Amino acid sequence: MIRLLVLIAVAATYTLLGADVSGNWGGVMETNGRPVPIYLKLNQNVYGVFGTLVTINDKRQMPIKKAQLRADELTFEIGDNADRLVTFRLKLSDTKMTG
Repeated sequence: MIRLLVLIAVAATYTLLGADVSGNWGGVMETNGRPVPIYLKLNQNVYGVFGTLVTINDKRQMPIKKAQLRADELTFEIGDNADRLVTFRLKLSDTKMTG
């Protein structure tokens, strides 16, 4: 099942107890003023959240790093193909994440 992932500027903070982000997520992020389709595959267990991110342009699986899930907020980092560190801050709400 692919769930919706919507990326915008900054996430608000709410509290949702027992959030589970495991699964396949698809959405769009904005890079240099252009929309870029992305796909996240996330696994969650007692040790944390793990997974990969793929952009439709690159098709290279990039492992997420330093993932932290606090209530309904997921943060993680990705090293992009230009050796830059990209930080994601996403808010889980029902079946979608925004951030």
